[in-house]
Amino acid sequence: MIESTGLLLAWLATTYIVGSVVLGIMDGIRDVTGINGLEARIKKRLDDIIHRVRVEKQANTYYWYDMDDNEFLAQGSTDEEIIASLKSRFPDHMFFLPTNHLVCAKTNWKPKLVDANK
Repeated sequence: MIESTGLLLAWLATTYIVGSVVLGIMDGIRDVTGINGLEARIKKRLDDIIHRVRVEKQANTYYWYDMDDNEFLAQGSTDEEIIASLKSRFPDHMFFLPTNHLVCAKTNWKPKLVDANK
C-alpha cells in the first residue's frame, strides 16, 4: 500500500511539473506570436510611424493626409511650412510622398527620391 501511494504521489508530482512546463511554453509562444505579441506590436508601431501621404490642394494651401486612415498630418502653402509642422508633431515618423520621395529625420527633412526597385 505504501509503495502504491508513493507511486501515485510521484506520478501526480511529475504530471504537475510537466503540465506547468507545457503551459509555460504555450504562454511564451502566445506572447510572441499572439495578438498582443511582439510581432503584432512591431507591426502596429510601424503602421503608426510610416505614412503614405495623400496631398490635397485647396486655393493656395496644401493638406497632407495619411493615405491609409485619412488622418490629417499637416497643412501649409509651401513644403517648408508643412515639413516644419511635421517635424514638431511627428519627429520620429517617415512620410512617403506620391512622387516616390521620402521625408523624415534621416533625410534631414529634405525630400529624397526613393528607388522603388531596391
